[in-house]
Amino acid sequence: FCSCALWRCRFATTMVVWAHLDRIFRCDARSKLREDFDTSFYVNDDDVVSELARTFSNKKILRLFCTLSGVPYLSDDDELVSKRTEPLPRKQETTTNNSNKTNDDDFPAFLSPPGEIFSLVRSIDWGSTELGPISRWPQSLRTSVDAVLNSSFPMALLWGPDLRLIYNQAYIPVFGDRHPAGYGLRFCDVWHELWDDFKPMFHRVMVQGESLWFENQPLWMTRSGYLEETYFTWSYSPVRNEAGNIMGVLAPVYENTERVLSERRLTTCRDVSQLLSTTKRRTSSPSSTTEGSVAASTAAAAATTTPASTASPRSSFSSSSSSLSSLEQLTKEATSAFNSNPNDIQYALIYLRNPSRPQQLQLFSSHRVPAGHPAALPEIDLDTIANQQDNDDGARSSSSSSSSSTTTPPCLWPLSRLLSSKEGSSNIVMTGLTKRDDALASMPGVWSSPDTASIFTLPSLNKGVPSGVIIFGVNPRRVYDDVYKDFLALLAIQIGSALNSIRLLEEETKRAESLSALDHTKTMFFTNISHEFRTPLTLILAPLEEMIELIETSSTSSTSSSTSSSSSTDSNSAAAGGPSLSSVSSKLNVMRRNVQRLMKLVNNLLNYMRIEAGRVKALYKRVSIPKQ
Repeated sequence: FCSCALWRCRFATTMVVWAHLDRIFRCDARSKLREDFDTSFYVNDDDVVSELARTFSNKKILRLFCTLSGVPYLSDDDELVSKRTEPLPRKQETTTNNSNKTNDDDFPAFLSPPGEIFSLVRSIDWGSTELGPISRWPQSLRTSVDAVLNSSFPMALLWGPDLRLIYNQAYIPVFGDRHPAGYGLRFCDVWHELWDDFKPMFHRVMVQGESLWFENQPLWMTRSGYLEETYFTWSYSPVRNEAGNIMGVLAPVYENTERVLSERRLTTCRDVSQLLSTTKRRTSSPSSTTEGSVAASTAAAAATTTPASTASPRSSFSSSSSSLSSLEQLTKEATSAFNSNPNDIQYALIYLRNPSRPQQLQLFSSHRVPAGHPAALPEIDLDTIANQQDNDDGARSSSSSSSSSTTTPPCLWPLSRLLSSKEGSSNIVMTGLTKRDDALASMPGVWSSPDTASIFTLPSLNKGVPSGVIIFGVNPRRVYDDVYKDFLALLAIQIGSALNSIRLLEEETKRAESLSALDHTKTMFFTNISHEFRTPLTLILAPLEEMIELIETSSTSSTSSSTSSSSSTDSNSAAAGGPSLSSVSSKLNVMRRNVQRLMKLVNNLLNYMRIEAGRVKALYKRVSIPKQ
């Protein structure tokens, strides 16, 4: 009995000594770290053990001390490791037969309300942290926790030298999938990817007592299984205890990621619209039309002397060179507007359909994709890639098809399936690109190669037949949801509408040119026919005037003869049934008046043609208006 009591006394004495040594060495290590790094507000266990390693020269003694002190010292390589992601231990709630209360009746009134977050706070064993049990919390901590938990605004409280996280129900979406495991842990353990940026902020609050405010700040955080692009507005305010010392940080937080992304995407749509409108005005101006006509004639003349081997890859297009240059300029302007939003549009490719060969697509513009990249082929034949895709699916039935697939570069995009879709689909989403074994796994991106690509058809004037496609690289740090899809679809509609405007302008120009040519032909026709009308009328009018003149001369000479002879002659001629000279003269006068009238109409028509042709010559003479 005496020996057992002696051993018990020795053991108790040893534990008391170890406790004092633990306190002495820990305080000494923390004080040295505070002097070295000036970070009195935060010193974690890793830093403490690192300082202890410099104090103890014997690793066995250090390991024994860490084991008895509860400081983690776990590694086969004698490295100091702390378990950062393990949640705090939970209390085991037991009920009695008489009441539903837990076995711990020390909970204050502010933790009694029902709810998920209150239950979570009550279930955590706070005694395993430096905060201690809830019953021993100071009044300043209780008041701060009460204000945070009962607030409807997302708010967190970081308390103690290790900045333990205590947050309310509205703060849970900010935590994402790190809730509830991260509740009560140190800030550096929960948000280790943000700690390097936030540590100076906490130093300014905890050490210098400053209040900070940040608005629409980007944060790259992992809370949904991937590194996410987010934007937050938050404020940091120091929280003091009863003695006036700063013991914590009050952090109201508001996530405005959706608003920032919406404003950014709206700005991109506005920039694209402005650039497209400027390009359309420039291409539709008279000077550009004249230059386009000259360029078209020059290109037509040069086409007869340019060999086929040196022709442009887009020379197969049936449209004029001015229209071709306008389409190319417009697509380049559209992709240049994407430079203001590299996050949402990692890369872009625009393919347009050949009007003369509907099954052929031409690359008109590329954004951030270098020339010669296997994913940016200059020409794509839909029939060929359809055969290649069938062959890739295991449908190789002949050697000819395999030989053609080897000579033609493979198209990595499912354009044939999109453009030949019978359901009228205008979008295809490709996922898992980084896991492929082709060039799509190395597409350019701002941070890394995008894992998702979205392909949209461009609307055309002919319904049901898209004029081309546009390929977008999706932001790998955002979820491709309906809002993201609507944004890219709006860009595709804007670019397609601008292309249709260029084509309509081209058709209107061709129609105006054809009408001008038709009007010139009409003018030449009426000019020629007017001359043809004047010739027979002149030939008819001249004999008529001679006949009338002869009849008038003969009638004048006959008046000098006797009345008897003329009467007898008239009676004889009347008896013979022949017309009299007066009746013949009246009929000829009628013919002359009608011929002169017709001649006047023909002359007026000829003068009108001269005015239209710009060859009229005005003759001025003095006229007395009262006499007219």
